[in-house]
Amino acid sequence: MSDQGGYGQPGGGQYGGGPGPYGGQPPAPYGGYQPYPGQNDLGVYGVGPSGGGRPAKVTVLSILAIIFGGLGILGGVGLLILSGISEITDELERQTTMGAGVLRLLGAWALLAGIGEIVGGIFALQGRNWARLLLTAILGIGVLVNVFSVVKGQSAAQSVPSVGVSIAVIVLLWMKDSSEWFARGGRPVLPGGYPGQPPTGGYPGQPPYGGR
Repeated sequence: MSDQGGYGQPGGGQYGGGPGPYGGQPPAPYGGYQPYPGQNDLGVYGVGPSGGGRPAKVTVLSILAIIFGGLGILGGVGLLILSGISEITDELERQTTMGAGVLRLLGAWALLAGIGEIVGGIFALQGRNWARLLLTAILGIGVLVNVFSVVKGQSAAQSVPSVGVSIAVIVLLWMKDSSEWFARGGRPVLPGGYPGQPPTGGYPGQPPYGGR
């Protein structure tokens, strides 16, 4: 009697049974999905819950941008209100060179920057590169505003930390892993295609293209 495997016999590569006749992976039963070695539960090589995902620094910075954007809006509205109170503006002008006009300018900037930070933070979480450019522009202008405030008489102790934080955030947003995330538009890199496309083997649970 031949020892060649067949249906229902061990070692014969039968459906739902042991290893195949050529030493490969055991075949999956009808309707099942058998991942290849190294493939995760998403059917994607090397891409897991954290593989190719959003860098933690981008997540943290985007959330902080949204939070500080909201605070910036409140601060801007407050400055615009204070700029209309003559007692405050007169006292401020005696102590510094900033009058009501400068206070209105700073208030308007804080209001616009706050809105921009919220928008930029939301879309940076989605990997939109224009959002990173928007946040970079706002932070860069913020550095200039802080320098302008020091020239106008504001204490450097208040502006220098803000300048340092802004520069640090810009550097973090343009680091290699952050740049790769934004270059992909927030999509993971999948093998066998362009970023964001499924691998050539099809979606999980489906056979490779052209197979049955």
